[in-house]
Amino acid sequence: MSTDTAGSTPSMDRFESTDTPASKVRDTAEAMLADPDRAPTSAARFAGRMFAETRISPTEATALYGELTDGSQPAADAVESNATDGSDSEDAAGTTASEPAAVDASEGAGNARATDPFEDMASVDEYFEILADSGVYQQLGSIGDRHQCSGNHDFFGWYQTRDTAGRGDGEGRAFALGREFDAIRAKLDRVLYATINYTPLEWFADAWKPYEWGDSRRDFEGDKPTPGYGEIAAIAPFADIDLEDEVKQQRPDGEIPRERIEAALADYIDAFAELAGGREHVFALDSVGGAYVMIAPTATEPIFDTFDRADRFRIFDEFTDRVNEWLGDVDGRIVADSGLEGVFEADKINNTNRLYKAPLSPHSSLDGVVTPVDTADPEYCFTPFGDIDPELLDATHEWARGFTGDHRDAIGSIIDTLFEEHADAGDGWEATLRAWLDADREAEAQQDRPDRPDIDASEIPDDLEVTDEIDVIEAKIEAIDVADLVASTIGKAVDTDTEEGDGIRFDPSWRGSESNQSVFADSKKFADPDGGHGGGGALEFIALHRGIGDVRNPGDAPTGDAYWRAVNALREEGFDIPYFEGKGDRKHADVLRLFEEPESEEEKKRQLARSLFCTGDS
Repeated sequence: MSTDTAGSTPSMDRFESTDTPASKVRDTAEAMLADPDRAPTSAARFAGRMFAETRISPTEATALYGELTDGSQPAADAVESNATDGSDSEDAAGTTASEPAAVDASEGAGNARATDPFEDMASVDEYFEILADSGVYQQLGSIGDRHQCSGNHDFFGWYQTRDTAGRGDGEGRAFALGREFDAIRAKLDRVLYATINYTPLEWFADAWKPYEWGDSRRDFEGDKPTPGYGEIAAIAPFADIDLEDEVKQQRPDGEIPRERIEAALADYIDAFAELAGGREHVFALDSVGGAYVMIAPTATEPIFDTFDRADRFRIFDEFTDRVNEWLGDVDGRIVADSGLEGVFEADKINNTNRLYKAPLSPHSSLDGVVTPVDTADPEYCFTPFGDIDPELLDATHEWARGFTGDHRDAIGSIIDTLFEEHADAGDGWEATLRAWLDADREAEAQQDRPDRPDIDASEIPDDLEVTDEIDVIEAKIEAIDVADLVASTIGKAVDTDTEEGDGIRFDPSWRGSESNQSVFADSKKFADPDGGHGGGGALEFIALHRGIGDVRNPGDAPTGDAYWRAVNALREEGFDIPYFEGKGDRKHADVLRLFEEPESEEEKKRQLARSLFCTGDS
């Protein structure tokens, strides 16, 4: 690898990218700086525009900016050549590991500090301005020009919005991180999030929905405008491995069992590598409060290319459940082997629109930033906010490029592992999933009663007081938004003072939670990762929350009288569920109000009298 001689004209090819020849890089830079309408006001903005136009790395762009704006030549070894001998040219991610070398300040423009965009950074706003100019989130948010992941600011900020003429207070849809980071940054307070799933660009174009402002939140017409299982194109199998709160607070001082955590983190990475069929498909981040381990999202993109929307909904919904089950087994083994029970454990929640802190985002409460982890040799080193430099920015670019690169060949190993009972059904992963689809439809058909067609809850009148169809009762229960139910019953344990997306976290009433947000809920279900992946829908939640019958743990389902008491509990929460009267001459206990808690001795006597007319079935 050659370097320039001190005082000589620098070799242009050291600023060459794999996408653009060195001469074009320099011509573009000089034209940009010479044009008063285009001239950037900082090295960071210059680096961002040069990355967008020529794909030159941010480190080299800032070095070139220092050279061209100061009018003097760089010191001898300020930048190493990237193209002279081809030995250190860019990889598929388009970034390099080279950076300006430290030189004596007397050498003027060659001083690396003069080209470090982070050197004079004074605030989080300025920090994210530098990152916006660098293009790192445009890279993270995009799978080619096909798909985007959703972005989120400060956990509750989901929506890109725009004014509408006469249709509510506006309309909105989920942010597209790769295309709309500037819009996210305008609302960003501190923490940037991304989703583990990516969705076709066409969805973002068509997903706008009108909304009106309710109690400090947007109320959309119908479902919230975030992508569901049928809309997504790819999803990253994912583990959020959390540090216990007290240990988390000790990270800045280094007072943590670092060697054991690094060993456990290596074990999680090994498990994901086995699932994917190779370590090259696995990516990891130090999340400050724990760690993330995941398989690249494009590993699941072949599902989108192969199946129609209805089948994709079934497959991705089942897929995330099976990842959670697999992760539960992996986590149990690693925690037992490491002795880190209660200290460093995975939360086992994969679902569409699952958020994680984006690389380089600051943590919400600790003075650290999210950074890439080397999956070949994981080290768990705290990175303070003030230690960001161009080298780390380049490394994060490389991480994001690899993460959103082509990993489609991992699909076979993943599907054969997670759907192993169908793996011998034919040739390849597609045959495995088609065998599962056939089995799933058959199981569903056996559960259906031919004399009772599916009922859409929207077709049931709100003022319907009684019914003799149990399917009507079940349809009304399934239509309840579980996240809304959680918010209305647990109250202050749920943050509802700002806009929310498709999912929320909350403090469970059935067990303690140091984080006060360890359980997840979306419109269809809740999931408690404590001790396994248990949960359910609205009926299971209300039974668990109130301790109805024998329901004591997530995943327990109320049966018999407990089922009807749970149904009545939902009515008490304000949901319009008709009473079930049964068929025949005798009435069901539900329509006779026998599952209501009597408020007086007189009401208890009336209940006893009504029970004489009951069918006796529950």
